[in-house]
Amino acid sequence: MPSPIRILTAVPICDGHDSAINTINLEFIRHGIEVVYLGYHRSVGDIVRAAIQEDVRAIGISSYNGGHIEFFAEVIALLRKCGANDIKVFGGGGGTITHDDAVAMKRKGVDNIFFAGTSLAEMTDYVRKHYGRPRGKRSRSRSSDQDLAHKLTATEDAYSKGKRRTSNSDKSRAGVQRSTFNAQSRSGGFQAAVGDLEIALLCFLLSARTRFPRQRANCMDTAAHG
Repeated sequence: MPSPIRILTAVPICDGHDSAINTINLEFIRHGIEVVYLGYHRSVGDIVRAAIQEDVRAIGISSYNGGHIEFFAEVIALLRKCGANDIKVFGGGGGTITHDDAVAMKRKGVDNIFFAGTSLAEMTDYVRKHYGRPRGKRSRSRSSDQDLAHKLTATEDAYSKGKRRTSNSDKSRAGVQRSTFNAQSRSGGFQAAVGDLEIALLCFLLSARTRFPRQRANCMDTAAHG
């Protein structure tokens, strides 16, 4: 069974409108899309940092308070600065974001803007079509967060395909201890054959990072763009 599409959603800083994004989140989840929701009043730094840590395919931003052209552009700029160009950005804002705004935002790198009246089915289909494709070759990690996130994703993908990635030293070891990890969200129903401390630690961190994304983002320094 392939790993689910994982996206991060958030509402920008100084914006407390969350009813629409909560409805959309639930629809995504209902269709098997994994959602990491940061909540509202989130800075650019919070969003980008959590997106890198969670190794998401895309960021969905719901903006109703204005300033969306600049905010979306800063998210994309910080992603690029951090070497996370593979994480895409989309969003919406009811009637706040005009069609002219959307054109300007797409020129700055935003994938798509959903306008008022867009159906939940159309949003879900878009995410599955555009962010459900296999990842291409990834560039070298620029930070410890990014490196760990990539390793966790690679480990999960390997196990979801029923395969275990092993090193030469792993292959030479006899007696593999079987363990079952039944963690929340991303790790739900996740059964792994664990043969060494390194893989066990990766699985523990995998569980932790999906359980506490918001708390961890809060504990980190705010980026200058935030």
